[in-house]
Amino acid sequence: MGAGFSYHLSGNIFPLGSKLPSIIKELNIPDLNKHIQDCVHEPDNIEKILSRLELDNYISTDEKENIKEEVSKAFQKQMLVKTIYEKYKGEEIIKSAQTIVKDLFKQDDVIISLNYDLLLEHLLAKLDMWSPYGNGYGSSIENNSFIKNNKSNDCNQQKRNIKILKVHGSFNFYTQKYINTNEYSSLIDVLINEKHDSFFDLDTMFENVKYKHSCFGNDAQNKKTIILPSYVKPFAQNRTFMKLWHEAIDAMKETDVITIIGYRFPAEDSMMSFLFSCPLIETRKDKLKINILNKTNKDISEISKNIERILQGNLANIEWSPFSLENNEDAYQNLIKVLTDC
Repeated sequence: MGAGFSYHLSGNIFPLGSKLPSIIKELNIPDLNKHIQDCVHEPDNIEKILSRLELDNYISTDEKENIKEEVSKAFQKQMLVKTIYEKYKGEEIIKSAQTIVKDLFKQDDVIISLNYDLLLEHLLAKLDMWSPYGNGYGSSIENNSFIKNNKSNDCNQQKRNIKILKVHGSFNFYTQKYINTNEYSSLIDVLINEKHDSFFDLDTMFENVKYKHSCFGNDAQNKKTIILPSYVKPFAQNRTFMKLWHEAIDAMKETDVITIIGYRFPAEDSMMSFLFSCPLIETRKDKLKINILNKTNKDISEISKNIERILQGNLANIEWSPFSLENNEDAYQNLIKVLTDC
């Protein structure tokens, strides 16, 4: 699942990847502006701009971290569910999105999301189909980091067994930096509370949640954890990200149906190419079904070609189903019909 999913369901409020450079231009940060100018021939390539920043030897590591934090905040400001309610016809947009989500997902689905935003979680939680607890974000997140408000140890808040693996991180993932040692904790915490002004209270975000996070270090500074779009993605620097990717690989190996929604499968996203290079086909008795929903038929054709290039096994064992939004407003409904028959 890529940015096109949130873009469509938010009523075009959340940006596509090609619009992210315009967000960082507004920050007017000199050390970032020079790399934006150097990519003048590819102005919509956020990966190249941020890669140049990452590899700039004339900027200190601390300054790079400060710039990336500002970039993260700018993205978040544009992609918060709260903006849909406050600035637009929120209830109407959310209601329309809920109608699609309600039928699109079912029990035991594994959703591999490249998105930072919380729109999907918000919609599923409002429908009482998912919770951030239990294995909502996968077994990579510590279950025992959450306790019930009454201090009991019962953490089983799971609604249905839908798992969301946010392999590029999330706006509600934080890591703790311990001031006395200047080291980061090895596990990402999912903070669902009111201690961060960039997040929402439970009533707004996850209406059915009864637990809150309790694992705070007295000497810790909490910092948002997302993997910004660049060629330099530090997945191996955090154990939880590595575990999330292992969970995604296991899911891909076990699945019979892969559905790609709003993700353009860019060549620069090498980890997703690795994910699709897993041995999906050799040991299968039945065909592997791959559904692709994207904006245009051209996009879908390019995505399928990129997948064919890296998939192992006999390509004749793949059953492709395209769903284009270009000439067919019922693309989501047609996809739902196909998934219902699977």
